[in-house]
Amino acid sequence: MKLMDININNKSMDNINNTANIQQPQSPIPSSDEEKKPHISKRWLLIGLGVSFGVIVLIISVYFVLNFKNSHRETNRGNPSLTTTPTQEEKMQTTKTYKLEEIFTPEEKISSSQIAPNNTYAFVVTQKSAPIGNTFKENENGPVILVMDNLIFVNLSTKEKRDFDLYDLASKEIIDPLKTIPVQTQYTLYVNLLKWSASGNDFWGAINLVSSADPPVNDSISLFKINTQDWTIERFALPGNYINSLGQQNLNLDKNAVLFESATPKNELYLYNYDFLTKKKAIVISYPNSIFSKYLPGKYGFLGYFHPWFLETESRQLNSKWFDKETILYTDFVTRKEITKKIE
Repeated sequence: MKLMDININNKSMDNINNTANIQQPQSPIPSSDEEKKPHISKRWLLIGLGVSFGVIVLIISVYFVLNFKNSHRETNRGNPSLTTTPTQEEKMQTTKTYKLEEIFTPEEKISSSQIAPNNTYAFVVTQKSAPIGNTFKENENGPVILVMDNLIFVNLSTKEKRDFDLYDLASKEIIDPLKTIPVQTQYTLYVNLLKWSASGNDFWGAINLVSSADPPVNDSISLFKINTQDWTIERFALPGNYINSLGQQNLNLDKNAVLFESATPKNELYLYNYDFLTKKKAIVISYPNSIFSKYLPGKYGFLGYFHPWFLETESRQLNSKWFDKETILYTDFVTRKEITKKIE
């Protein structure tokens, strides 16, 4: 009885377990590795989408940048004021200048030159192959005025040249008195290159009228100004006779003034400050005959002033010059010491 009961009980338990198994669904529990697979796939999917989006944005940005640059270049072509600044190399190419030796031939003998502040223009003096003689219609048997030099304006970028006749640059105040001389005598015109204006538009020079005396002296001098923009010419005569040659140190464009020394046939010596616009002449220093003749004696002592070897004596010129806009320097005739003087 006991054995049968046990068997019956065991069978009953098996039936119960089988019934329980039939009632539960057949869905085994997933492993931990199987649970992680879906989460890993989503993360990489999001990363891929993000990278793709970034690439698209970058492509669009590059497109717009390139498109903007192209449109900006087209705008600059149509509007020169918006063009970029040229490089230093381009500037050098556009402002290339030639040396005087590259413009003038060896046969054109250059005696002096002055280059403008911008290094683009120059005035050059060359010697004529043969002098040109000028006479007066009113006095055909009177003086002959020789011109032996060429004054030439040259553009150092284009090599363009422009000639000026010294006779046309001399003021009438130094030419007209010669018309009254009844005999045929000879004078020569020479040019001194003085200076360019600060703007580089105007050029200043001096025309010397020299007699045929031996040794020769300046009979008179006039200034000229050439405007290189419209080619107008202005002339300014200096008063008096026997005037020393002028250099750029004698001209003060801030004051419209020029310093010049004049030794007279009476053996008197003057240093003048002359305003060539107002024609006002002021004496800076003077030496009478009594002092002048001690060092340069004789009837023609004034010739010794310009040509010391003529009287076999030392040079005693005043060598006047502008030190700055308000100050001049000169060498005292007697002591030979340099003197500084303010000019109001």
